[in-house]
Amino acid sequence: GFHDGGDGTSFPFNIGDENSNIDNSASWSFGWRGLALKDFFMASDMFTALTNLDSKCGIVIGFLSQKLQFGCIATNRDFNRVTVHASGDGVHLVPGSTISTDWLAMYAFDSVIEPFRTYMAMSRDENDALVSSRCNATLLNTSEVPVGWCSWYHFFEKVSEEDLMKNLQCMKRMKAKYNLAADRMGFNLFQIDDGYQNAWGDWSVLNKKTFPKQSLYNIVTQVKDEHMVGGIWMAPFACDKHSMVAKQHPDWILRRKGSSTVACNSGNCGKWFYGLDATNEEVQEHIKENIVVATRIWGFTYLKLDFLYASVLGGVQESFKDKTLTKAQILQRGMKLIRDTAGDGVFILGCGAPLGSVIGYVHANRISSDAGLSWLPEFPLPTADKWNLPCARNMVRNSLCRMFMHGYWWVNDPDCMLLRPTLHFSEEELLGIATVKAFSGGSFILSDDLDTLTSSRLRVALQMLPPTNVSAVPLDLLSREMPELLRLQLESPPMPSDLNLVGNSATSCQNLITNWTLIAVCNWDSKNSADKTHSMSLVDIFGQPVVDAAITSSMLHFKSTVCLLFKFNFWTETYHHMQVNLNGDDEQLIHFTAIPHHSARIYKMGLYLQPNSPVWIGSNLHFSCGCDVAALLEVDNPAGVDDLVLAAFYNATQGTGRSIIEGAQHINDPDKGVHLTNRTVRVVFADGALRDPSWGGCIWLFLPTLLQPLQCSLSCLQISGSAWHGQDYAAAESHVSVVAEVCQCGVYGSVFKIPVGTRRVLHPQELIQERSNEGNATNQQALDELLISWIYSKSG
Repeated sequence: GFHDGGDGTSFPFNIGDENSNIDNSASWSFGWRGLALKDFFMASDMFTALTNLDSKCGIVIGFLSQKLQFGCIATNRDFNRVTVHASGDGVHLVPGSTISTDWLAMYAFDSVIEPFRTYMAMSRDENDALVSSRCNATLLNTSEVPVGWCSWYHFFEKVSEEDLMKNLQCMKRMKAKYNLAADRMGFNLFQIDDGYQNAWGDWSVLNKKTFPKQSLYNIVTQVKDEHMVGGIWMAPFACDKHSMVAKQHPDWILRRKGSSTVACNSGNCGKWFYGLDATNEEVQEHIKENIVVATRIWGFTYLKLDFLYASVLGGVQESFKDKTLTKAQILQRGMKLIRDTAGDGVFILGCGAPLGSVIGYVHANRISSDAGLSWLPEFPLPTADKWNLPCARNMVRNSLCRMFMHGYWWVNDPDCMLLRPTLHFSEEELLGIATVKAFSGGSFILSDDLDTLTSSRLRVALQMLPPTNVSAVPLDLLSREMPELLRLQLESPPMPSDLNLVGNSATSCQNLITNWTLIAVCNWDSKNSADKTHSMSLVDIFGQPVVDAAITSSMLHFKSTVCLLFKFNFWTETYHHMQVNLNGDDEQLIHFTAIPHHSARIYKMGLYLQPNSPVWIGSNLHFSCGCDVAALLEVDNPAGVDDLVLAAFYNATQGTGRSIIEGAQHINDPDKGVHLTNRTVRVVFADGALRDPSWGGCIWLFLPTLLQPLQCSLSCLQISGSAWHGQDYAAAESHVSVVAEVCQCGVYGSVFKIPVGTRRVLHPQELIQERSNEGNATNQQALDELLISWIYSKSG
């Protein structure tokens, strides 16, 4: 297997197989097509992995940075020769000077799972990446991930001030209606894309027809008034032919090799534009002025910087004013100029950049092609291009194969999520795209005219919010061109310190939701293919360390390695459980069936290892099936619940027709000899996790019992709390359903489906004021909860 680090793609093949499924044209990364094909079969920008797919062993080779040179790693067709190249760029060496490469790293690995982990950590440290150290890569932390709206994919370059204001008001309504004002939801970015300016290069001169006020300050002020973040797009190293910059300063423009008059241009975005000479002091001042206008005069605190490669176009070395610098050095200096000018308070998203050169200068970076408006490139663009052309397939392919960059180099940006029904995406394709974006852990940006969204498609977006800031591991990264098996392991953040001061006291301070595993199972086959089935071992699903710990726990508590496996399908809202042997061989496979083409399914997977413990199976509130809950605690039974629950259960099972009061008197009579016990759990939902009851939110919860399963009926349950639809402590039959009865591996109980929804949704301003009054951003009054009491045992 060959992984192209720069292209972000993998190719499975057999050595020497002339008929292998490798697309030679797609495997050659930008900048290295000059290498002779007779000598080299594949080349990868910056880093690569070579793998023996039989032994699962291989090597990673890569430059740790692109500060000094752009470089690549190449192999010949027989894979018995690997060479490392540095571009050199034909720079001029003055007498006594030297030129060198960046540090190169090479190491062997014996597992195809996360082969780049060591390399990414070394490269992160070498470049002082602007991300927190990934010492705990599973801990939920949504504060660093951009979430919001971008104007590009609906309005494109024709956006107007009126369009922006309309969508700002729509965002405001969405925040109120869907409980998105909570800090953890992060739905705060309002980003203006291409079209506001007079021309590329003239970034501080607005289009007079669509932005008549000739300033973006008023728009940014209104964005800030709604407690949102204003963002703006620009291509700082580029300009249009008709721009004032090109007309007034032709000496700033990079020229083609061998010509002092013909401009070097690029048409990568569907239009032609020029690159600017970033070694020219006047160009540097021009860039600084535009950044100052955007951040200090207009007030933007989020910059989307696109087409950064325009400063290092091919064949322009002789036209640089400073000919002693390599292209890597030029781009590094340009990014440092922007970073220093913007200041620490401005978030920078990089786009269209040679990856290594922007590490340490951007907080987030685009890792894919443009999302596009259809699954394949639209005519007349060639569908065979799987690398760069805008379309969902290419976005998915790049995003999957670059997931490992998240949290090491930057926050991954898999481009925008498009939901409007007029696009050429089926409902299944929409689920596949959403799954990849959710499992990337990175930015989640909507880019439709928000008023055009249907409730069903908007629901998909709401189920993705907030992002987890944790990226999944593609298990088949080195064996499939587009990985189809993703593992995402998550860990709950610490419970709020004052959680137990609200409501009932907990009998144990331990959160019953600690860490869990999600599996995404995908099918990227062609449109005419049949639904696909994938099979995975327990080690594939959970990883060897989790399985080893599970064996120890199961032997301790159950004296056996046979235990119960819970399996919840998030998109279809279906549940299954089965008996598994933790000590079994790889032939014991878990099957995931009926995955439609261009789509995916998300499964919450769990092993039952704590006897008599309630289990959070999942919900339809958030794809993570756990990020939506602050805590699941066992608590003391609320006052009065004992008699009500026990009496209701007794009446239901005995068929006496007694009233609840009569039943309570009957079971409390010591002469009757019937002894019932009950337990209570408290579900505390994360801030903003619940929406209005009409949204249809539900949770799935396993409640253990010492009773036989058929006796564990709905009459066991009594429910109360701000997240409950019904009357407090009233019988649950009219709302709750029993999804499954469990009677395996010595485990008894039932899985219940319980509808939930907040009884109050505050306006964003009210929520902010409430928190301000309390002086605590995690004000517990904003947290909804359920108290669920159920019959645990019966004797006599």
